Amino acid sequence: MSKPISIIVPAHNEAMVIGLCLQSLLDQTPPRPLRIIVVANGCTDATADIARCFQLAARVAGHDLIVKELPSGCKADALNHGDLSAVPGIRIYMDADVRLSHDAIAGIIDELENGRTSLTAPALKVAPARSLITRSYAQVWSRLPVVRNDVMGCGLYAVTATGRRRWGSFPRIISDDKFVRLSFTRDERRPARKGSFTISMPEGFTELIRVRGRWCRGNSELLEKFPNIGTRERNRYDLTLLFLFKRLSLWPHVPSFILIFILGHLAALWRRGQSVNMWERADIARVHIAGDSASVVPSRPRGATDRDPRENAH
Repeated sequence: MSKPISIIVPAHNEAMVIGLCLQSLLDQTPPRPLRIIVVANGCTDATADIARCFQLAARVAGHDLIVKELPSGCKADALNHGDLSAVPGIRIYMDADVRLSHDAIAGIIDELENGRTSLTAPALKVAPARSLITRSYAQVWSRLPVVRNDVMGCGLYAVTATGRRRWGSFPRIISDDKFVRLSFTRDERRPARKGSFTISMPEGFTELIRVRGRWCRGNSELLEKFPNIGTRERNRYDLTLLFLFKRLSLWPHVPSFILIFILGHLAALWRRGQSVNMWERADIARVHIAGDSASVVPSRPRGATDRDPRENAH
């Protein structure tokens, strides 16, 4: 039997979106079985219960779905706890509000098994936003070279077994995705050639500034705590400005992008040294993803019964 692919999903109060996330995993057509590890941490909602509703469907499809619970909310702790239940081999880290195309996992496996890539992710797509300011900001952000041509992280990334040994436990920092990305050289990380995953941008002016400020604090924290990797993108802003200068079609949206960028930096400076929630995120956007996805029911593969298919194994 082929070695499973481990997928770790840290989840803090994700009852609205965890159903859509898990269904997109069960809709995959991967060449290997999946071991999906949901780590509900510090939850005060039904995140863990909803995740368990998908366990039978996962077994019928030939996958394992493990649901763990931690009393306190901390993404780094959830990632580390999920690693304990993973199996050797390719490892995928995925946020609970991400939705995958049906061929995303297959694309990840193809890319990581070519012998040249250590870190990968499918193409990143941004869900249509409702607010005008978010649509304008996303027009620029989603077209930046680091987003379109690199492995940005932003909710989903995958590493080889050898690549995972670049670091030990996940540190308690804001930008775990950037920490992982900069642990690899540009030649070691490549986007997968097929598949995609979809994220939702923060909705509205206030949420954009709050989340942008969190990103800025995360970048400063990374530079302070891990200077060896934090300085690997010194020329990123220069390249971004050059890119925007050459893209005339984006100019109508550049003022919105720059305004959010500046106000986000100011918000980061204002909150420097304050005790902040390590699970700050775009909550309004989550509401818009699917309303109340607690009503999402796991689809049953054709011919499925209530019996666990492994009951007949001898």
